[in-house]
Amino acid sequence: MNSLMDLPVPNWITPKRVLYYGFNITENWLLKFTETHWEEHFCGDIEESDDADRMVCGLWIIRRASGFRRIALKSARPNDRAIAEDTFVMNAEPEIIVPILSMCSTLERSYYKRPTKEQFDRLVEIIGKEPEWWIQHKTGDTL
Repeated sequence: MNSLMDLPVPNWITPKRVLYYGFNITENWLLKFTETHWEEHFCGDIEESDDADRMVCGLWIIRRASGFRRIALKSARPNDRAIAEDTFVMNAEPEIIVPILSMCSTLERSYYKRPTKEQFDRLVEIIGKEPEWWIQHKTGDTL
């Protein structure tokens, strides 16, 4: 049996907010990823789907390719990396948020279902960068 990846939790003080471990991305990145891999996984014309459908399909492709089913889209607070990589967006409130593909959070039920080392390595290869810890954007949005 494969063991879970080693993952130390930072000791940041974040009242009423959990931490997510994942990759900062953009909607464009996920849409382009989906377009690139569409024909390998789906029948039919990609033009028949809208952006929301394509994003769901992109998540499915990532889950299938990595073998890790718990990856999810979450929103985090911006940090220096998100600003440098231009992966932040303004939401309707308006607030700056960072879309992330989260593998787990600091909540016990999520943390102990984090990926195995093999799944983690595949995710890094798929996404093309290393993940990091992110502070939850709003309370109540948990994995």
